[in-house]
Amino acid sequence: ARDKLLLYVVGMLAFIFFFVQFMLTPALEASDEAAASLAEAQQAQIAAAAANQPSVAAGIVFIGDSRMVTLKDAVERNLGSCAAAVVAKNGSRHEWLHDTGIPQADKIIGKGSRVIINMGVNDLSDADKYAKDVNYWAAVWSARGAQIYYASVNPVWANSYGMTEERVKLFNDRLKGQLIPQIIWLDSHDYLMGVGVHASDGVHYKDDTNLVLYQYYLSMIGAI
Repeated sequence: ARDKLLLYVVGMLAFIFFFVQFMLTPALEASDEAAASLAEAQQAQIAAAAANQPSVAAGIVFIGDSRMVTLKDAVERNLGSCAAAVVAKNGSRHEWLHDTGIPQADKIIGKGSRVIINMGVNDLSDADKYAKDVNYWAAVWSARGAQIYYASVNPVWANSYGMTEERVKLFNDRLKGQLIPQIIWLDSHDYLMGVGVHASDGVHYKDDTNLVLYQYYLSMIGAI
């Protein structure tokens, strides 16, 4: 009786297993097909966007927030001109990048452009959002013949904005881990920590540090 009960239990378990597999297989196949269709549609979308080459492509493009604005100002004030076309806005967050920054930059990024993006300090909890947008547009711009770089969020000190070094490092690690292979990561954070930083308010840098950062960017993309 015990053996019969054991056989019955084993038989029922086998029946349940195959029944569940039978029921789930169509749903899993449909899910795989939907995912494949979505991937194909996105690739087609990327190819269409990549075909829109600008009439004149900028050689170097910097995309950023107030830190990039102050870097540009420091470069122009001390060196006379900035080698990059700068698309940046004070206080900008991911929403600005998505709605305004990327559309503006897209008009000047083409074959031979070298693009550095440095954003995130104003919304350190949104690494996933940055990764999604940057990965898509990096695929588009790379297909046009551009090279894309993402520069880490750089060091902060005591400030009234809730920005801490711990949050900066978490953002950098999370974002870096999600970027597609076409994007080259620039660890400007650790570079600045190594050479020393002069900050004006805990977030923004004095001219000497901005000039060091500018030279670092240009050297890393082979512009000097």
